[in-house]
Amino acid sequence: MKNAKKLAVAAGVVASLVVPVLAFAQLPTIAPSPNVAGPVTGTQSFINLVNQILFYVAVLFWILAAGFVFYAAILYVTAAGNEDQVHKASHTLL
Repeated sequence: MKNAKKLAVAAGVVASLVVPVLAFAQLPTIAPSPNVAGPVTGTQSFINLVNQILFYVAVLFWILAAGFVFYAAILYVTAAGNEDQVHKASHTLL
């Protein structure tokens, strides 16, 4: 019985080492031809490229917007009754 458990554990260890190797044993893919001028190969790929660019611009916009809101909040909190700093904070927020 002890030998069967040892054999089962050894088989499990060997299988866990062999299965990932088999997953990487794929046929090589064909490399794209060197005549491709760029990432845009058609209308749909152009639309995908524009969507990616707009997504990154939107992410950058929201990060900057959050930064300005936090900056305005810090100005409001640290104004301590100073009207100029409150005015600056309100204009930063708007």
